[in-house]
Amino acid sequence: MLALVRTLGGAILPAALLVMLLRRQFRGAVVMAAAAAALLVPWQLWMSAWQHEIPPVLMGKYGAYGPWLAQGVQEGGIPFLRDVALANMKSIDRFTGYMFMPVMLAWPRVFATAGVCALVAIGLAVFAKRSPVTLLFLSAYAAVVLVWPFDPDRFVLGIWPLLTLCGLAGLVAVWRWA
Repeated sequence: MLALVRTLGGAILPAALLVMLLRRQFRGAVVMAAAAAALLVPWQLWMSAWQHEIPPVLMGKYGAYGPWLAQGVQEGGIPFLRDVALANMKSIDRFTGYMFMPVMLAWPRVFATAGVCALVAIGLAVFAKRSPVTLLFLSAYAAVVLVWPFDPDRFVLGIWPLLTLCGLAGLVAVWRWA
């Protein structure tokens, strides 16, 4: 669960700070950054002191993300990131496709997934106006999940409530247009 919290925090903090700075709420941005630093600095110091105790096979789950991912990029380059993104998109499609249309025939699954994705996209447009921090957070989080060389299902589950709200916001928007 700690990995989910760290990943969520790594995306929500920059999103919130960016919106605060764009809205010229400088004092609030400084307070938020200071509060985040008060929590992050001890954790980072602890991780740097004990990082060597984590077995390499567990580094992706429990270690510092940055050095682990940087090593993969350094060894594999852009093809590494491309292959990881493709594999993660397939895994997410398999995971979410089964949730929305648990049948073996491909065309109903494609239709259902496309419909859900359309509703989420419309919901994201609604979020752009009403909740820009959520939109920026989801964008940054999705970018990280796509290139993270680890099974993305647990990361998608971490934002499942927000994705559901996006879909519902899209559904309400379509209902109002009709």
